[in-house]
Amino acid sequence: RLRAVSQYPGVSEAMLEGKDPKVCATQYAREHDAVYYADYRDLLARDDVHIISLMCEPSAAPELVEACCAAGKHIVRDKPICADMDGARRIVNAIDRAGVQMLVTLGTRFSPTLRTMREQVIGGAVGDILVASFTFIQGGGPLAGFIASPGYLESVGGGEVTNFGYYALDYLLWLTGSEVE
Repeated sequence: RLRAVSQYPGVSEAMLEGKDPKVCATQYAREHDAVYYADYRDLLARDDVHIISLMCEPSAAPELVEACCAAGKHIVRDKPICADMDGARRIVNAIDRAGVQMLVTLGTRFSPTLRTMREQVIGGAVGDILVASFTFIQGGGPLAGFIASPGYLESVGGGEVTNFGYYALDYLLWLTGSEVE
């Protein structure tokens, strides 16, 4: 059950694409019968909140993950985990110290179509994979009405390759049961 919603301070204009962060967060909380907190630390202090869905720009992730870990909260995070290797090390160290769990999601892996494809490929139904290609087509973008502005693409650390190329690489490896060589 969604219990509380907050917006982290300093969210970039590029991530919001011209939307008011407080309006977005308060509206979302209202739609889901949750409490809105102006200060995310007040949300983290709640005893009845056990998991944080951390949707933030990659550059803000290390600091926010550290705050969640300090509060003993488990974390669900969208890809990419953060903007750079130093940030990734901070995140891994914070999780290890706190003894919490963090899941970096790739939710479309649960698509029945992709799961069936994977079973067939790994089961040998298509023979040996010599070459694989991936085209990512998503009607209307990743979120309804979302248009990745140049500022947004810059802010995710790696631009479009990090933003959507991540899916291609992950899916190819997952579908084939392969590792990078």
